[in-house]
Amino acid sequence: MHITYLQNGNSGVALKEIMERVGHVNVETTVIYTHKTMDSQAESITALDNFVKDNSFDFKELKVWKCKYSPAIYSEVIKHEESKSIHFDLNEFRDLIGIHQNYSPRHIAGNIIPKIKTDVGKYIDSFNIVTLKESGHK
Repeated sequence: MHITYLQNGNSGVALKEIMERVGHVNVETTVIYTHKTMDSQAESITALDNFVKDNSFDFKELKVWKCKYSPAIYSEVIKHEESKSIHFDLNEFRDLIGIHQNYSPRHIAGNIIPKIKTDVGKYIDSFNIVTLKESGHK
């Protein structure tokens, strides 16, 4: 009996059962010999389309952040997208990203800001963070 016939969605035969029936040890071997019909491919596409529509997916919202502070900055930039720039003092910046006052300006500038620049820069082309030293601070 041909594997494609056994695998036909109407047959009700599970892939593992097909694998055992034809004497394959690995499922990968069985999959090599299976063929999808045009109807089953169309059904799969329709099912996936319906799933996406029914669950209101918006793929534009899927973002990958390497730095846990990036989403806060991204949200703030989006809120002020009409502005050419947003200004924060050190404490406002700490509060915005939710870090403790013990984080030194050197740590923030050297470790956190570069990661945020990379993350947010993937989604906003002209994004940049510029740090300015306050007078009297080294």
